Amino acid sequence: MTQDRPTGLRRASRPLAALVSAALLLAAPPATARPLFPEPPRPFAADPAAITVSVLLPDGIGLIPGSAALVLTASGGPGAAARQARDRLEQAGAPEPVQGGMRFRLRLATPQAAELTQLQATVRGWRARGLQPQSAIEVTFIPCRARAEATGAPFALSVRFAPSVPALALTAPGATLQSALGRAPAELPACP
Repeated sequence: MTQDRPTGLRRASRPLAALVSAALLLAAPPATARPLFPEPPRPFAADPAAITVSVLLPDGIGLIPGSAALVLTASGGPGAAARQARDRLEQAGAPEPVQGGMRFRLRLATPQAAELTQLQATVRGWRARGLQPQSAIEVTFIPCRARAEATGAPFALSVRFAPSVPALALTAPGATLQSALGRAPAELPACP
């Protein structure tokens, strides 16, 4: 019998560099300069209460309550010890039906006491000393079967660090739950 463990999907900071470099400015005087692209995701400057996670799961698949977490890991640079913030996520309203699935919106369960706040302060300290921190973002959760005929598509996962910034996709287009889990949705535990 296999033990059910949280599914985790990670996005390292190196791909974030492409998003950060896309925030170019038009050739205009500073007072009227506007970015060509929306502001990039900035997890270490985000208000923990504004962070939202979107999980799109196939019809018949749910989330085990209390199993979801946002995990951010950062180090002061190559070879430096990593620090981690792991904050529990909770549902923000009822799941929304979408074609072929359900979208779950999640938020930090206790933003006022988020571990992320401590990690943000650490990263600011590293940057003040001239270090270039490396980071990774991960969302973990335990999916469950709400119906016996559950399928494996669609599946998408994204994080938004503020309402005004674009969501950061943690899954590739066309991803399936089965490919992320390495097993068929029918093998998932039943939802409580």
